[in-house]
Amino acid sequence: MKVIIDFLNTLSYVTIIPVGRLITILSRISHYDEVNLTGLTKYLPFSGLIIGLILVMINSALINLSCDGYLKGLILTVAWLFLTGGLHYDGLMDTCDGIASHKDIEKTLIIMKDSRVGNFGVLAGLIVFSFKFIGIAHLNDKMTVISLVILPILGRLTEVYAIGRYKYLRTTGSGKIWHDTSNFYVDFALGLILLAIIATLLSRIYNVNLFYLIISQVIVGILITRYFVYKLGGHTGDTYGASVELSECISLIFINLFFNF
Repeated sequence: MKVIIDFLNTLSYVTIIPVGRLITILSRISHYDEVNLTGLTKYLPFSGLIIGLILVMINSALINLSCDGYLKGLILTVAWLFLTGGLHYDGLMDTCDGIASHKDIEKTLIIMKDSRVGNFGVLAGLIVFSFKFIGIAHLNDKMTVISLVILPILGRLTEVYAIGRYKYLRTTGSGKIWHDTSNFYVDFALGLILLAIIATLLSRIYNVNLFYLIISQVIVGILITRYFVYKLGGHTGDTYGASVELSECISLIFINLFFNF
């Protein structure tokens, strides 16, 4: 029961899926703390899978409604953003505002914490949104389904790597408990296993080899997290979100360039 409650807690934190009442019911039955946020990092890729499956269902409905590519791409991109409550987009914009300021690390972190979004943050958000929108619009039906399932998992596997592998830069913050209670090797291994299983199933269903896609994009995700360490010396909750968005966006571009056939 604890595993289920912890997974639902993760889902409620990183998405807007209404699982709060279910958490309360299960917590009362099992006498487990319903707001326990420790050790949840391992469930992030599984939350990504849920997001992906919901997007696939939306995509199926749009196909049945005979939506054209651009309308479908726009609706799916907005739905993707809506499902996460803009959590990762907010982190992306705050991170870009901070890094683009070219200040020292201390001042950069202050800028990132500012609730106001600057020019560079807005620009970064628009760029990522546009690439996702156009990227989805130009995918064929097969690769649309594969991308919608795989990319949310990949993005959160990147986040798992950032959380567990590198130090957290703030003494407080929404991401601190995730970092402090993570078990990097176990958490990352579980995410890789989930990704391998899903990729294998999709490969057999659609008769496409996803091995090189998965390997290359896991490496891309690691490089993204490493870039933020190079610029800041570590990570914050904002850079966790930025890592997710950039990983998903770059992977989508990669799929369009090399796998959309």
